[in-house]
Amino acid sequence: ARMLGVPRTINTSQHLCTRKHINVSHVARRITRDQLSSQIIQRSCSSTSGSKLTTTTNRYDALIRNGHLKEDPIQRATVERLDKLLEELRTYQPTLTYPTPPEKQSFFSRFTSTSTPTAQKTPKGLYMWGGVGRGKTLLMDLFYDSVPLDKSSKRRIHFHEFMLDVQSQIHEFRNHDHTTGTFQAGDPIPHIAKAIAKQGWLLCFDEFQVTEVGDALIMKRLFSHLFDLGCIVVATSNREPKDLYADGLNRSLFLPFLDILQSKCDVWKLEADLDYRTTQSLMKDIFNSPLDATSQRKLEDLFRKTAGDGQPQSSTIPVRMGRSLKVPRHLNRCAWFEFNDLCGGALGAADYLSLTKEFDYLFLSGIPNLENKSEMAKRFITLVDVLYESHTRMACTAACPAHSLFPNVGDDGEVIEGKFAHGDYEHISKEIEATGAQDTRFAFNRCISR
Repeated sequence: ARMLGVPRTINTSQHLCTRKHINVSHVARRITRDQLSSQIIQRSCSSTSGSKLTTTTNRYDALIRNGHLKEDPIQRATVERLDKLLEELRTYQPTLTYPTPPEKQSFFSRFTSTSTPTAQKTPKGLYMWGGVGRGKTLLMDLFYDSVPLDKSSKRRIHFHEFMLDVQSQIHEFRNHDHTTGTFQAGDPIPHIAKAIAKQGWLLCFDEFQVTEVGDALIMKRLFSHLFDLGCIVVATSNREPKDLYADGLNRSLFLPFLDILQSKCDVWKLEADLDYRTTQSLMKDIFNSPLDATSQRKLEDLFRKTAGDGQPQSSTIPVRMGRSLKVPRHLNRCAWFEFNDLCGGALGAADYLSLTKEFDYLFLSGIPNLENKSEMAKRFITLVDVLYESHTRMACTAACPAHSLFPNVGDDGEVIEGKFAHGDYEHISKEIEATGAQDTRFAFNRCISR
């Protein structure tokens, strides 16, 4: 669905629901990318007697046969590599226990053991990277659906959300227990890793990236434990492993993780000249510029048609770790915010994730030109990433077309001459800048594409 450019939410009217499809007691049916892909494949194979979608190749071929995809040799090679891993997984079963070092074995057990256990060979995972809109996520999702494991053994999650959950578990582990008046002692990482592995030892991560120093510092220990337990990682990313957390704070402490990652995963590049997400534009309906009365009226009309009858209200929704977020205007799972409400203050991914759990549609008014507004630009990129991954639709008004929202960044990450009279790379936020010029370019391009 991402490659086809179709909306993350489908309904029987236009791109957003009208009054007859949504009200207080009934939210219009939302079809996610995975559900849509499954339906397309089922229809594609219904005319083929005996067809079974047991491999990634089967599913990929079904989309091509039905005309929803075109043959792509680079994607084909990637599908074949994913199926190689799939075949290895059919006979693989991790122990989900930490190996016992020889020095911790009892003295007598070294001599009384009647047989020498043979270590099971762990299949290598796959780290797929490349530019935006190349189909990485679609291929990973086809693989995930093909793997013959139940939901308790496999897990598909956005990497940013995964790390937020890890940090939340660390916070809970170390938090004071008010019922007993005690603290949990020791290192939380081994306990958290084991809990993660039991939830699913095949970990499929979308948008693998590291931008926060708090995440970077625990990556080596966390993933060392996950791999020791027998977990396998399949991931998509916009950047090569060696460029993860480039120029980040205390990056020397992060580098050992890269060695571990590349020893446990094959690194696979998807090269292509086409961004499939931009081949069918929906901008006319949901992106309105400039910031004038006409654009504002269009957004207001769209809100009324989507939310239906009723009086919008304001309320507060919970965020992780005891925080909350004020929603100034909402009705029937449709929320309205001014740009400054979400991107002008100290908000982040956790706040935006809480929105996606409460609302299916977000209306954002007043996006400015983000040149020289580094912190706002970073928050807006994070907001778009979270909404996109959670299949939450956004309509907005902006000061300029989407391709003009950010500083004009060239292929090498440097600001180039063009539309921005005062464009200067030093105005990029320190946290974005800490991840390197290449990451900044990827972040801008990904946000525009989405």
